[in-house]
Amino acid sequence: VGVPAGDPDDITLRALRVLGDVSCVVGGDVVQAQRLLDRCELDTRLASLDDVHLLAGMLESSDLALLAEGWRPSPSPRALALIRLAMKARHPVVPVPGPSLPITALVTSGLPADSFVYLGELPQQPEARHTLLSSVRHERRTLLLLETPGHLPHQLTALLDAVGDRKLVIAAASEQGTTVLWRGTIGGAVEQPPPGSLQDPRVLVVEGARGPAERWDEERLRGEVQAWLEKGLGAKQVSQQLAAESGWPRREVYRLAVEAKRRRAPE
Repeated sequence: VGVPAGDPDDITLRALRVLGDVSCVVGGDVVQAQRLLDRCELDTRLASLDDVHLLAGMLESSDLALLAEGWRPSPSPRALALIRLAMKARHPVVPVPGPSLPITALVTSGLPADSFVYLGELPQQPEARHTLLSSVRHERRTLLLLETPGHLPHQLTALLDAVGDRKLVIAAASEQGTTVLWRGTIGGAVEQPPPGSLQDPRVLVVEGARGPAERWDEERLRGEVQAWLEKGLGAKQVSQQLAAESGWPRREVYRLAVEAKRRRAPE
């Protein structure tokens, strides 16, 4: 059952009916689930996704309503395990669509929404995170990412390093609905972190690649680096400017810019 990530009033009439009719509501976060049921004035029994043995037994004789997380359009590993358990026992699994924070953020962003790539939550390990982001460096479609709570600064830095400076919109869900916290660029968000509660789920909507898909050869890149340095830009600004367009990682462009500045410096 799709439920809102923010304002409970966004819940659908069908979801309300289903949550009131089933024998038990299952939630990954029972505190949030109980808050939703109380707001909707429903006294349906509530169980946690952690109660594996209880849920397995109830599948044989009861209808269960599994609450989806409105900020995460794909099932969590625990939710997916319950879905597969029901399918293996040949019980019907019926989706009840609801609001989705990533889609709402995409529509609100003003960036192209006709086609997009959803990356979900980024890996917390730096190397795995960089590998994933580097794989979409040349992706022209809009990118959607979920913030891993407490890791926004690291995610923004990794984005800047992997894809260069691009347009960025950050949206969050709260009890007041979906709110845009930031409109600007990745580099700007790195220098001035967006406001907002760390508890509110946040979605990053990132502009797709604008430059050519082909990686520049090193000679061309060195020439462009030199040209931008002569315009007065620093090594950091040059790397932000050229990373996505050239197809080179930001740190490599930065290294070449630093080397070029050293060669230009008077002895």
